[in-house]
Amino acid sequence: MGDILRELYPTEYFYDLKIKKGKLINAKTFIVETSFNLYTQIDNVKKSILHWIYLHPCLSVLIKEFQIDCESKFFYVKATDDQINSLKNVDFLRFKINDEICSNLDDIYWHLILRHELTHKFQSTDLLWRLIILQLSEFRYAFTINLHHGISDGPNSFAIIQELLGLIEKQIFFSIPVPNEQRLGHSSYEINFPNDPRKPSEMSKLEPIAFESRISLILPECFKSNKTNIEDESLINGIYETIDGDFYSDVKNLFQKSLDSNTGHNKMKISDEIFKEFIQVCKEKRVKLNGVFELIVCLAFRKLYKFYELNQVDNLIKYQVMINARSFLVPPLPNYVMNAWVKMFMTELEEVLDEDSEDFWSKFWTQAQKNTLNLHSCLESFRKRSPFKPDEMMTAIEMERQDFYYLDAYSHFCITNIGDQKMFIESNGMLKIKEYYTGVSYSPKCSFNIGVLGTCSIDSSSYWTFSYNKTLLNNFSAQKVLDFIYEYVKKVSGLEKHEIKSNVGF
Repeated sequence: MGDILRELYPTEYFYDLKIKKGKLINAKTFIVETSFNLYTQIDNVKKSILHWIYLHPCLSVLIKEFQIDCESKFFYVKATDDQINSLKNVDFLRFKINDEICSNLDDIYWHLILRHELTHKFQSTDLLWRLIILQLSEFRYAFTINLHHGISDGPNSFAIIQELLGLIEKQIFFSIPVPNEQRLGHSSYEINFPNDPRKPSEMSKLEPIAFESRISLILPECFKSNKTNIEDESLINGIYETIDGDFYSDVKNLFQKSLDSNTGHNKMKISDEIFKEFIQVCKEKRVKLNGVFELIVCLAFRKLYKFYELNQVDNLIKYQVMINARSFLVPPLPNYVMNAWVKMFMTELEEVLDEDSEDFWSKFWTQAQKNTLNLHSCLESFRKRSPFKPDEMMTAIEMERQDFYYLDAYSHFCITNIGDQKMFIESNGMLKIKEYYTGVSYSPKCSFNIGVLGTCSIDSSSYWTFSYNKTLLNNFSAQKVLDFIYEYVKKVSGLEKHEIKSNVGF
């Protein structure tokens, strides 16, 4: 075991507590196109990964429990050189059917890897990340990364994969530059940020709290889980193996683990033409995309009730919005600085918008403008005072220990929009992220939230994922939510002739 670095802050411990229960496992897949066969450069790729680890102290730590004064405390501990340099948490995979390497894989094969990672809990002997690279074709690869939520969040994971791709390109074709003083300073902030607002006061202490009852989100029975079976017999025969020829897993095993998990996962791409028009309309209306996305998802959930010919007990849709808090820190941090720097704020939609009424679109844009103002108001409050409240997090930890949630803590969904992603590093275009899909896991006791909708845009294409709690929602209903979102995006754009490009999950 290496050096003890510091005790976990309440936010980090809260995430670790959830992950140990099978919640908030946050895996993502990046579809990367290359101008060369990446697997002919494995040694250079490994060197790039090791340099990448050097730039990110969070990639070199474990979480260890120690007994201090008869109390359990959790610390970041530096991993040994052998643990880091072995790269045992990195896998380079190919897919085979009937002993033949497949040269052009469908989405379902990388989607299985992503789904499987949503079942992977980090153990006390594990580094807090895993990377699986699957070759889809000679110039196309799926990078699936599973980062412990305590050391990384959505905006950060995209930034550090961009950084890794840049390092691979430089290692192969140029040379990796020596990091400058500012970059090394940013690296040090990952474990020791000056005056960290997440650090509790010296007087703070985790005290047992008695909660009288547990209240969860109650949904109609018709929303709830159904079964999905493998129908394609040829799919069952496929196996994943490493580039060294070692067996990794067969399809049937990964598929079964995904079916047995409590997390469903569906994904969708919105066509370039539709999304370009959608962006243009939002600009003309002077509303943030996030404000429109929030409204569209609320309407999609209401439409799900209508689809089942159900009357909502109330018309209120409650939801959470993710905000990247790095720009509100002192000093502000770029997205590639790891650790958990996102906050959620709760908001709601009470007004019923009737699509059949003449004033629907007038009310739609009025509500989208309200959502935009609410977002600005929340951001302004973050500028005036820290969004992190470590003492309140102590209560949240105790609630998590008891699987308790306040009535007003439930939400129908959480929406995480990490915006329009561009390569922030110098690149000659030899490795490009073309698609991005995020995922979040649920345990059977996560009955306060239906799911997380994640979205971002890359080169004028919009990518969506819906990670949902199978205790509360079945696959068909989850897919209908994505279908309804697509319909509303088309209506906003004025283009309704395109087919939905989505993939049913399981």
